[in-house]
Amino acid sequence: MTRGFSRTLSRLLQLALCAFIAGCARLPTFHPIGEAVMESDAKTICHSLVAKRQSVRSARALVNATVRAGNDVASLRYAIVAKEPGRMRIDLLPLEGAYTLGLLVVTREGATLIDTTNQTFAKEMDAEKLTREFVGLPGLTPEVVVALVTGQLPALSCSSSEVFRGKDGQVMIRDRGSRIVWEVVSDSSAIKSAHILSQSGERVEALVGIRDGEVGFPTVDFSVFSPATASAEMIVRKLTINKEIPDDLFNVAVPSGYSRQ
Repeated sequence: MTRGFSRTLSRLLQLALCAFIAGCARLPTFHPIGEAVMESDAKTICHSLVAKRQSVRSARALVNATVRAGNDVASLRYAIVAKEPGRMRIDLLPLEGAYTLGLLVVTREGATLIDTTNQTFAKEMDAEKLTREFVGLPGLTPEVVVALVTGQLPALSCSSSEVFRGKDGQVMIRDRGSRIVWEVVSDSSAIKSAHILSQSGERVEALVGIRDGEVGFPTVDFSVFSPATASAEMIVRKLTINKEIPDDLFNVAVPSGYSRQ
């Protein structure tokens, strides 16, 4: 990775992304809880969960993150703004102060990453690729980020859903168009955990757990599996849902003089 925001963070993100370089040979196999239910039952369960979820049209969150890989640790803050359809902005901030070290803007047309520290930028049609590079974690589309910081199941296509049900009532659900398998509380559709799968759907690239934080917002724990396993704890410090967000927050021009990477 060439676009680092500090030497320590750059090294951590390299380690976290090691699995994508090495392939899936060392990644754990995905084992769903319980058995897959019949297609007709899966649709019924999916519709029931979707009916219980809180519709999140927009969200703002301030997240404190600690990333660990081996003996290396880096702490930082993310200011996250997301708005339907498929728009997201993430500002990387120091622990103290509000100036931006770098930012990522995602829209339906692609993604732009701006590194203000090194005065470089990148543009990609593959928004997930730049999101993974910026945050250091796989599978983070705008919809997934909103789901994780709010703890609410994202919108699902129930016509293509796959559902696993355990003996104790645990439920896992996956939209086959997505790489994410969500474990939910069946009576509320609140997210308990998520498995981020490889393209084949057989291996787990990252495991995400959601628990109640100290300030009443979720704490999100990531485990990224690779030859040098990395982990991250993301504590949501502030969160507002479904408040008006101006569109111009997602219209960010690259400063003059910045070089493309």
